[in-house]
Amino acid sequence: MTSAFCATEAAAQSSYDLRSPDGRIEVRIRTAKGLRNDVLLKGKALLQDSTVSLNVDHKTLGTEAQVLHSRESNSDRVLVPVVRQKFGKIRENYRELRLEMAGGYVVAFRAYNEGVAYRFETSLPQPQVKVFAEEANFNFPSDFIIYYGQEDSFFSHNERRYVPQHLTEIAPAFIATLPAVVDVGDGAKVAIAESDVEGYPGMWLRGTGGNGLSATFPPYPLKEKLERDRDFKVVESADYIAVTTGTRTFPWRVIGIAEKDGDLITNELTWLLAKPSQLSDTSWIRPGKVAWDWWNANNLNGVDFEPKGDDAVDCVQCAG
Repeated sequence: MTSAFCATEAAAQSSYDLRSPDGRIEVRIRTAKGLRNDVLLKGKALLQDSTVSLNVDHKTLGTEAQVLHSRESNSDRVLVPVVRQKFGKIRENYRELRLEMAGGYVVAFRAYNEGVAYRFETSLPQPQVKVFAEEANFNFPSDFIIYYGQEDSFFSHNERRYVPQHLTEIAPAFIATLPAVVDVGDGAKVAIAESDVEGYPGMWLRGTGGNGLSATFPPYPLKEKLERDRDFKVVESADYIAVTTGTRTFPWRVIGIAEKDGDLITNELTWLLAKPSQLSDTSWIRPGKVAWDWWNANNLNGVDFEPKGDDAVDCVQCAG
């Protein structure tokens, strides 16, 4: 692994540029009027003037962004996952820009050869805080075609069809789970995803009525009710989205970029950005075939026999 960094006083600086190791992907960050960024591929804008912020205890981090320090670093190493992904060995190669802000938070940006990502990190004195909102806008320069897994509500089994449609056809009321894939032309695709989600709601998307998408989040559940065997529904919710610690890292917002469709399948950004395994002993993990007993055993009621795992088996082949 190689690593290099430099720290600078950056109070007067309001724009920053970060490039992927191969130079193809560029992130331009501006802080003068809130946190804004553009994402480019070979000089062509894929996203432009996208805004981000985080509302913690009714104080919005990012709207009046004052940079105290900036630090650049890079990493290039090979990781070996406990359970192989698409590959048995995965290269982690990125450049990172960390912006330390007045108000006790950092915004970190990373540029990989496979896309970009950013996240908030807070170091607030409160042991517990409430997050009331997170702004993550993805603004595209044109009315591109998107493959959008539109949902009826925040209650979802994540089994939607991804129907191609134009961005402008998606109204603000139309929400979707991740990922969403946008065809940005010339064979290139942008996949919006997330990683390292812990103690925080998953990000959903909604339309804007224009050439963009905006993040939305299910509210914090106050009361839940179990319906059927796997339908756990929220029946009462709060006006905030999370209760969490004042000092923590927040989930990565991921923008995967591929110049051909096959590269979407092998893009490992979500795995690379996830927290490393917390298991000290992984010797017991044996990838292989599994039988989903809940698929056949838990759904049979009123029958004159005891459902067993071999009555109907739905098997998957894990990588290994």
